[in-house]
Amino acid sequence: MKQTLFDLKWKIDDVLNVRGATDRVGRVFAVAMTSIIVLSTVAVVAESDPGLRKSHGPALHAIESATMAVFLIEYVLRLWTCDVRRPDAGPVVGRIRYALRPMMLLDLAVLAPFYLPLS
Repeated sequence: MKQTLFDLKWKIDDVLNVRGATDRVGRVFAVAMTSIIVLSTVAVVAESDPGLRKSHGPALHAIESATMAVFLIEYVLRLWTCDVRRPDAGPVVGRIRYALRPMMLLDLAVLAPFYLPLS
């Protein structure tokens, strides 16, 4: 059976949003993302300590860069797949509405300073 792009988007949306309590892939994804959030937080806090930054700066920056790349991919995938549940909203308006949700705005607030440095 040939898989369509819509089927792929639907499956990705299911994983991103852990639709079913028995969805093993979704649960693994949720645990992985939680672990990445914790790892990123630890790296950012550690990098704020001058001694740790001096001794482990490149490793901490690499962790921060990798985790931010994962967060960006998740953000883009969420925007790409958001129209499978609400096709009536249209691809542009639906994505704008989805992007303006509080959690998506929070994600953007975390991502923006990393990819758009103000200094």
